[in-house]
Amino acid sequence: MWNGYFEWLPIDYYYYPQQEMYENYYSNCIDPTYENFQNPQYNYQSSVYDTNFDLNKDLNQFINNGMEPIIETYSGNIENRKQYEHEQLILNELWQGNYIQTHKGDPLLHWTIMQGLAESACAMIRTTELELLNALNTDGQSPLHLAVLAKQPRIIRELILAGANPEMTNYRGNTPLHLSCSIGDFQTALALVSPLNSIEYYYLRPGIKIPNLPPNLEIRNYEGQMCIHIATSSNYIELVQLLIDCGANVEAREGLTGRTALHLAVERGYESIITFLLQKSKTCLSTKNYAGKTAYQLARNSNTSLKITDWTPDYFIANQSNCNIILENLDILDEIPLLNNAPLHEFKDKQLVRFKGMIQDMHDPEYYLQQYEVKNNQTETFELKSGMYIDTAKCLPHETILLESEKNQNSERHTCIVISIPGLNDWEKKTYKQLHCSKLINRYKRNLDEDNCELMDCSESIRKKEKIDDNKKIEYDTRQSLVSEEYILNFPIPINDGKACIVKIYEDMTLKLNQIIEIIGFISLDPFLNIVHSDETMTEAEITVHHPPASLVPRLHAIKIIQSIKQDIKIVSEVMSKAELIRNDLHLILSELLFGDHLAADYLICHLLSSVYMRRDYFCLGTYPLNITHFPVIKYKEFPKDLYKFLNLLVKKSHLLEITLENLNDLNLIPKKDYECNRLTSGVLQLSDNTHLIIDETGLTAGQITQAGRENYNAICDLINFQKVTYDFKFYKIEYETDIPVLILSEAKSFIPCQTQIILKIDSESENLYSQVKEIAEQYLKDENRLINIRQYLEIIRDSKFELNDEDVIKEIQNDFVQWKQINKNVDNLHSLMVLSRLLSLSYGSNTLTIEYWKKAVQMEIERLNRLPEKK
Repeated sequence: MWNGYFEWLPIDYYYYPQQEMYENYYSNCIDPTYENFQNPQYNYQSSVYDTNFDLNKDLNQFINNGMEPIIETYSGNIENRKQYEHEQLILNELWQGNYIQTHKGDPLLHWTIMQGLAESACAMIRTTELELLNALNTDGQSPLHLAVLAKQPRIIRELILAGANPEMTNYRGNTPLHLSCSIGDFQTALALVSPLNSIEYYYLRPGIKIPNLPPNLEIRNYEGQMCIHIATSSNYIELVQLLIDCGANVEAREGLTGRTALHLAVERGYESIITFLLQKSKTCLSTKNYAGKTAYQLARNSNTSLKITDWTPDYFIANQSNCNIILENLDILDEIPLLNNAPLHEFKDKQLVRFKGMIQDMHDPEYYLQQYEVKNNQTETFELKSGMYIDTAKCLPHETILLESEKNQNSERHTCIVISIPGLNDWEKKTYKQLHCSKLINRYKRNLDEDNCELMDCSESIRKKEKIDDNKKIEYDTRQSLVSEEYILNFPIPINDGKACIVKIYEDMTLKLNQIIEIIGFISLDPFLNIVHSDETMTEAEITVHHPPASLVPRLHAIKIIQSIKQDIKIVSEVMSKAELIRNDLHLILSELLFGDHLAADYLICHLLSSVYMRRDYFCLGTYPLNITHFPVIKYKEFPKDLYKFLNLLVKKSHLLEITLENLNDLNLIPKKDYECNRLTSGVLQLSDNTHLIIDETGLTAGQITQAGRENYNAICDLINFQKVTYDFKFYKIEYETDIPVLILSEAKSFIPCQTQIILKIDSESENLYSQVKEIAEQYLKDENRLINIRQYLEIIRDSKFELNDEDVIKEIQNDFVQWKQINKNVDNLHSLMVLSRLLSLSYGSNTLTIEYWKKAVQMEIERLNRLPEKK
């Protein structure tokens, strides 16, 4: 009898907007003729209304349950007047007031919604006062909360159109959306967050404010949880996606323990939500809970895919997108064992490791089977396997690799030789974070015999496998025994516990010789690599160099290469703010070590901060080589070594080069190409940028210089003046740019041309007490905070930006330039003075040049020049 009551509403009234992002969820719901919809009783989008709706029956049922009726008048556009009068008669007889309540005080509307009487509830909603729509029953639930619990999305939309507040909280602080996430009902959640469409705007109750949908997703319940935390905890991935698409903050932390959605998913092992959060929402893996733990740190103690130490080549290939996101977090990378500081026997084959080093040589690309087909001889089945990130193909005894298969895919990978960073000082090695626990590593160890593999060709051509007989093993072992370890490692300077790796790179990237990189990759320690080579055209010398024992030179299959790491902004701002105080500490130490010479200490600080910032034609801007002379070498023969000892406590990379006549003639300072073994033989000057080179000339004597000595001399001169080293490729030469600060310590002016010479002004008291001065300086630097501040100061100031845009300063420089030329000073000295003023300003923490610092630099240069003997 009440069907006509709803005829004034169009069918579309019960549709709410279909957002494009959710069409895949509702392709079945939109079609009202769809026969297999799983929950037709909850399909508020259906175009067929309940034909059995009878308000009289519903109200009588309500009264028979012991409830007191209160008369309320309905109004509506009813065409049948008699039907309308009958409705009014029923209402006048049954309702005696504004509300019908149970003995507990629950309103009729709340009871109707809980009973699932959708048509009755919708009729009441349109005539019920606004206060009742947001009223809580005795259980602390509003009509919207009850509609969610009853899984009635149609009633939810009716309530919202009538003015119900979607942000109303119940007795536990939960909004209706909290409850939707708790019970995992996607339809009710979508009804709560979808904005009104144009038709719904037409039927909005007059006088109410247009509801703001989606509602505030940052509301917390009394347990500090937002909707996204509840949906994640309940493993409802569709709701998590819906909330994030509606703008939920994936990094929001719940109030009790500070866990994010990712923390919660990791703790419960919800792989699908973890994958979604990593791939779609780009969640930040460095966010910590109130206990200071990241999601990854929690994953280490759980069985989730986040544990980076468990990765294998197969796992990485299958989950590459997820893994790449995890690799973007530098804090997580610290959990990977560091190859630099642990012996190779503590690692297992195919283990994920880190290696920090310098690119010493680059080889031609090598070809390999990116994908290959394997035949199972027992079952006569075929399988495709990946050849990426491994050197040996997986092949069990009952399997055969089909090298002629059309499904095989050949590809190429770049190879380079990466060695431990030359000149890296011990204190910097200790700062490398590493996962170095033998028990943890040994837990994953297994017998290499478990992997019964067949070797996969990895060179310039793909050829069939060959069996290795005992004679070939003996031949290889004999060849290796004739070559020294030093020759194979090919370090430019001695490196304690140094390592070399053959790195195989699968992605295209721009790398250059002598560049410092950090490689994340799978280590290959397969002993078969020591025996088999893949190119019969290679000479024995070439085989020895390119296929060294894996126990000496392991292979590293890179999945990520880090070329540079930016300084922490907080540390940079902190250091710059107290730069002058740190400079005072550094100046105090250096001036005492330089026999009380404060001017020399100023110049040495500027030298330590120097770095190439621009190259123009033949000029190299920013470099500031320094020659310190006239120290008491007879009385203190060890002064150069003593000074170097203190300097390598302050800078990350340094090397002391003692220049004697013998060393000048015999040392290999220049890298040279060895075509017999097809590799670049390193030289002493093959150093990475910002490696401080201290040259000690105190042992140099007169004598005959050989051709090699002249080449070495020219190489040092080019390094100092132009910051470049010319590599010898026998048939041609190639110039490589460098950024190596050079400090020369000599009794008199260096035989190597150096523009800036500072003659020490010895303080007699400091000279007599020099032994005590060294001890005091050592004690002074034992203050860990002071030492760290100085180290950070030298690193950060060196890389700081500098501007010269003050017109007054520029005019002052121009005036001084004119005066400088009038007294016949060399123009190069003016260039040197500009560099000095820049470095001096930076040393005080100033990123711009002021007149004060310019005048100070001029005064320093005048005083330095006055110490030099007059030219005859």
